[in-house]
Amino acid sequence: MTTLLCGACFHASQPGTHCSHCGTALVERGAPGALRVGTVLDGKFVVGNVLGSPGGFGIAYLGWDRVLQRKVVIKELFPDGLVSRAAGSTSAVDPIQSSQRAFFNLQRELFLDEARKLARLDGVDAVARVIHYFAENDTAYFVMPHVPGTSLAQRVHQAGRLPADQVLHYVWPLAQGLQAIHDLGLVHRDIKPENVLVDERERPVLIDFGNATVMDMGGSTRHNFFAVSRCFAAPEQYVNDLSRTGPWTDIYALGALIYFCLTGQRPTDSAVRAAGGELPPLAQLAPDLPQALLDAVDRAMAMDPAQRPATVPEFLALLEPLRPQAFHWTQALPANPFGQRMHRVHVQVGQGIDLPRNVNLLAGLLQGFWFFAHRLVWPGVAASLFVLAGVGIGLWWRVLPITGPLAWLLAAVPCAWFADVLQYRRVATLGASLTVTNEQQMQQARQLVAAAGAPHAGAMLLGFVPALLGLLMWGAVSDYEEDVRYRVRQAVALDDLRARVAGYVADHQVPPQTLQDVGASFVPNSEVRSLELKGGVIELVLAVKGADGRRVRWRLDPAQGWVCEARDLQPQYTPPGCRPAGD
Repeated sequence: MTTLLCGACFHASQPGTHCSHCGTALVERGAPGALRVGTVLDGKFVVGNVLGSPGGFGIAYLGWDRVLQRKVVIKELFPDGLVSRAAGSTSAVDPIQSSQRAFFNLQRELFLDEARKLARLDGVDAVARVIHYFAENDTAYFVMPHVPGTSLAQRVHQAGRLPADQVLHYVWPLAQGLQAIHDLGLVHRDIKPENVLVDERERPVLIDFGNATVMDMGGSTRHNFFAVSRCFAAPEQYVNDLSRTGPWTDIYALGALIYFCLTGQRPTDSAVRAAGGELPPLAQLAPDLPQALLDAVDRAMAMDPAQRPATVPEFLALLEPLRPQAFHWTQALPANPFGQRMHRVHVQVGQGIDLPRNVNLLAGLLQGFWFFAHRLVWPGVAASLFVLAGVGIGLWWRVLPITGPLAWLLAAVPCAWFADVLQYRRVATLGASLTVTNEQQMQQARQLVAAAGAPHAGAMLLGFVPALLGLLMWGAVSDYEEDVRYRVRQAVALDDLRARVAGYVADHQVPPQTLQDVGASFVPNSEVRSLELKGGVIELVLAVKGADGRRVRWRLDPAQGWVCEARDLQPQYTPPGCRPAGD
C-alpha cells in the first residue's frame, strides 16, 4: 500500500486526510510555489509543512535533518513578485521576468553572505542562529534550529494584553539579541509578533532572518528587493534606500512589538501614519503603565528616525529604571530552618568554599533515614551500608554493643557536616531550572523550593529499609546461633554413653579405658567428628557447622558426678552447666 510522508512528524502515514501517526492534516504543498512535502535538500534535509504564511521575502518550512535526526526550520529565498516555481516543477526557481535574472542572482549572494554572518551568533539565547546554508534549485536556503514554543502573536491572541512585567521580561533578552545582530553589521527588518517565539522556559527567541540585510555603512543607495511587515515596519522601510536603514529601524519594530503586547492590538502602520493616520496613544489603551515605559515606546516609534534611540543600548537606557531583576532561586526559599541553612550554604559557596561544613544535628542523628527522606538516595545508601556493616560485624563477633555505637558515631560526623551542602546542590539544580516573570510564577517557585526542602512521604519509606535489614540480619544471626546451640547440646548430651560409663565404674570400681569396655562404638556423623573414652573421660570433637573442630569432654567426678568441660567451644554455643577446662 502506498504511504504518504507527514510534513509535521515526518512519519510515513496511511493515505487519508490526516496523518495516521500524529493526526495532523496531510498536505502535498503548503502554499503556491512551495516545495512538495518530502523534497530532499542538500542531500540531508527533508522538506515538511510550510510554517505560517509565506512572507514577502521567502518561504519557511518545517524540516527534518536526516543526519542528526531532529527537526529544523528551512528558510527558502523566494521573493514574492520576483520569482516563481513552475506548476509541474518540484524545485527550480525562475525570475518572473528574464531581465531580473542578474538582480535575483545578486539577492541570492547577499542572502548567503548574511547567512554566513548569522551563523556566527554563538551563545546568544534570544536569537535562533543559522546552523547551515547552501544554494540549490537556483535559489538559496538557510537552516535554523526548530524552537518548540508559541509565538507572541499566539500569546496575545489567547491572553489579550500581557502584563508590563512579563513584556519587560521578554524585551531585555530580545534587545540584547538584536544588539548581537547589529554588531555583525546586520539589520533584521522583520521584527513582529509572529517572529518571536516563547519556549517552554518562558525565554523569547527571535526567528526568521529572511529579510535581514547588511547595513549600508557608506551611505550609498542600493537597488535592493525589500519586503515589509505591516504595522511593525518603520517608515524608512517603505523607501527603497538602504542608506536610511539601520539599528533604529529594528528599534521602531521593537517598540511596535511592545505596543502590541501591552495593548493587545496592532499599532497603526507607519505608511498610514505618514499619510496622516493617528497612532492611538499607548497610555489610553493600557492605563497605569510606568511613565518610563510610555516614553520609551513613544521614542522608539517616532516617525523621524532621528528622534528614535539610534542604538539598542540607548533604547535600554530609557527602560533602565524598569529593568527586571534577574530571578534567583534563593528568593523562593522559605523563612524556616531549611531556608536559613540553604542561605548560609549559598553565601559560603559564593565565597569560593567548595564543600561548606554546617552541622545539621538532625541529619547526624538520623543519618541514612534523613537522606532518604530528603531524596538524597546515594548518600543515604552510603550511610546506611556503613552502619549496617558495623551491625553485621557486631552480630557476627558478638560485639554489637561496641561496633553498633561506634559505626553510628563515625557515620554521624560526615552526615551532620555535609548534609546541608548535598541538599543545597539538589535544591540549587531545581532552582536553576525555574523561570519567574510574574507573581504567579513566583508563588509556584516558592512551593516547589519549599517542597524540595521538606521530607518526602514516599521517599521516607526507603529510610525504613536499613532498619528492616538490620532486624533481618539480627534475626538471621539469632536463628543461626540458636540452631548451632541446639545441635551442640544434642551432640554433647551422650546420655546413654555416660550411663554405661557410670555403670561400669559402679561394677568394677575402676574407670573404663575404651569404648569397647562399655560395649559402645562410634561412627563420625554431622554433629561429632571424633569420640574417645580414656580413663573414664569422654572426649569428643564437634562437627557442627559454626563449632566445627571444637572440643568438649565429660569427666566423672566422685563428688560432683558428671562434669562438662568445654575445652575451646565459643561461649555463645556452650551448653548450660558446661564450663571451660580447668575451672
